[in-house]
Amino acid sequence: MTDEPTNTYSFLMTLRMHVHKLLLHIPGKFLFFAGILMLLSQCEDPAKSEARRKEAAQALNNREIKRVTEDQLLELAMSEGVTITRIAQKALSRAVNQKISQKELNSADEFYKINSLPVLDSLEKSFEAKIQFHSFQAPQESKPLPEQQKILEKYQNDELPLEPHSESLLEKELLFTSPIILDAKPRGMWSVIFSRKYLVYKMNVKAFH
Repeated sequence: MTDEPTNTYSFLMTLRMHVHKLLLHIPGKFLFFAGILMLLSQCEDPAKSEARRKEAAQALNNREIKRVTEDQLLELAMSEGVTITRIAQKALSRAVNQKISQKELNSADEFYKINSLPVLDSLEKSFEAKIQFHSFQAPQESKPLPEQQKILEKYQNDELPLEPHSESLLEKELLFTSPIILDAKPRGMWSVIFSRKYLVYKMNVKAFH
């Protein structure tokens, strides 16, 4: 049986040769043949084209696997977490000051009584993360996971520096934490849970730009 892609390729190569000879004999005329020649120069064996496509896809996959390590994911979780909590902290501080001025809170220690911060919903959607605040005074109010409770207690008992922290959480998630400072005192902890899938995606987006 005749191999149709191969016959097509041979025909295009032969046509390209004849067009090239024709242009040599009539310089300056029928310039549209130049366009045809350029088009034909882009023609290649379909089998070779498919092989190159598969090689490129494999190279892309290999590049993704090599680029994304656990340390890189933790570093990215740290970076994204700092961005999130910087915005969230400003919103919380404003809300706490407003509630205190309205006599709805007695002090900044009661920040956990604030039911919600609208900005958190927006941040959760943008970063595909779960964001919570946990209080030293009433940790049960936010129902922290065991891992979150452990870090919260370390912050409270000065067993962990009052600075951002990131670690792996289960198989598909990473946890970022950062102390909540209100009126110049640590009052609790921010918690941001990232999906590993989201962080891998962000790593590859950065790698190819």
